[in-house]
Amino acid sequence: MLIRRYHIILLLMLTIAFSFGVSWIWEHGMEESVSMFLGIEYEAEFETVEKLKFVLTSTAFSILSLIVPGTLLTVLVGRLSTAYQRLLISEAETRRISEHDPLTGLANRRLLETELEKGFNPKLQFKLLSIDLDRFKSVNDMFGHAVGDRLLIEVADRVRSVVGERSCAARLGGDELAVLVYGDLDVSIAIADAIIESIQQPFKIGRVTVMIGCSIGMCCTDDATNPGELLKQADLALYEAKRQGGGAACCYQVGMLEAQNERSQFEVDMNVALESGQFYLAYQPVLHLFDNEICGYEALIRWEHPAHGNIPPVKFIPLAEETGQIVAIGRWVLEEACREAATWTNGIRVAVNISPVEFRSPLLFTHITSALAKSGLPANRLEIELTETAMVEDGPQIARVLTSLRSLGVSIAMDDFGTGYSSLAHLRDFPLDRIKIDRSFVATAATDRHSMAVVRAVTQIGRDLGIPILAEGVETESQMQLLRDIGCECAQGYLIGKPLPLMDKDLRAGRIDAGSGSRLRATC
Repeated sequence: MLIRRYHIILLLMLTIAFSFGVSWIWEHGMEESVSMFLGIEYEAEFETVEKLKFVLTSTAFSILSLIVPGTLLTVLVGRLSTAYQRLLISEAETRRISEHDPLTGLANRRLLETELEKGFNPKLQFKLLSIDLDRFKSVNDMFGHAVGDRLLIEVADRVRSVVGERSCAARLGGDELAVLVYGDLDVSIAIADAIIESIQQPFKIGRVTVMIGCSIGMCCTDDATNPGELLKQADLALYEAKRQGGGAACCYQVGMLEAQNERSQFEVDMNVALESGQFYLAYQPVLHLFDNEICGYEALIRWEHPAHGNIPPVKFIPLAEETGQIVAIGRWVLEEACREAATWTNGIRVAVNISPVEFRSPLLFTHITSALAKSGLPANRLEIELTETAMVEDGPQIARVLTSLRSLGVSIAMDDFGTGYSSLAHLRDFPLDRIKIDRSFVATAATDRHSMAVVRAVTQIGRDLGIPILAEGVETESQMQLLRDIGCECAQGYLIGKPLPLMDKDLRAGRIDAGSGSRLRATC
């Protein structure tokens, strides 16, 4: 129990009162009785005034005997009390710092895990939301870490305002947050949607306005047996939300862990495939519609897995982009395509797809020039394909890379035009040598007037800008004739030829079956 100053003062006052009382009682009766009891002669000659003087003198000596140690004791107790209060405040602050993020003031991982431990009570069910900020890295890269830190603080404030005091909002590190929501699934979904909507609103950081978003993974205590498993499940749901494009919430479902394990195994398998030669290239021909001659090939990666057989690119390319393995795989594709194209006697151009992830790598230009140098392939026989999405995400950097490549003689093609953030400004701002119309428009052009309008408009724009147009996914004679009628210059698809490996004799000879039984002659 804490001893305070007033306790000491009260004790001193009681001591003085006690001394005064004892002296008074002694002079007014007790002295005579005690003297008689002890057989000492008692002379009752003192007057009342003398007795009072004795009482006051005794009390004064009592006060003097207590004032110095009492004062010292009072000061000591006061200082000890102050030190103790400071210790309590320091301990509380230390505990707060140890349990909260110093930048945002949100709870940290330690406090979150403590709350998770409490949550494994059947009477206290909650949902865990794992939140990851979309495009936060771009803000850091573009405006610096100071703006990034202020952005995190404002994000934390918005999350706090949405979840309220009853829920625990935490920052786990970097741009990753978590929220414990007490309530049923409907409440959790409503809060998740509110967080997404709140973070999608513009942030004003000084003179800078930034736009970001967030993805959320959700799970509940019913799905896990311990806090670690709960966090893992929330991360799995978050991964799925980001895989689906981000900007949304995804609930954990049974089977996500198995899918994650499969992806992890695929990561290992891709490294092995690159080292052991399981990857190979297949080449699909491009037909010049005006003279019915092959004018190039597109190199497409294929994976022959020793246990799973042929694995389609759509299954492993997105994963390679997520893990960053696409940079090494893309370099292999470049070197292999250039090496094999250099052996073709017809001098035809080869096209290679470049991932947006590769374009963000500072080594891309070096990889391309190295592949050309090693193979001896002339730069004007290499065409680089990239999507509109890549142009939007990293426009200025990509424009610089494309300009450098074009100065070497490498051709540039925009792939899947019309499926991304389509803008005519892309055709103006980027150095392009070819535009490829996405197969979805070609497939429905004959039956859908909107698709037909897109194909016709893009073809006309290309003609006006002097940029050749290539239509993808041509599978019927009627589609090919339609493209010829509107003036589309080139076409690619199964009607013209399926992707074939280099060992195919028709590919090596530069001849492809166009589907009608005729042979098309390859030309430079």
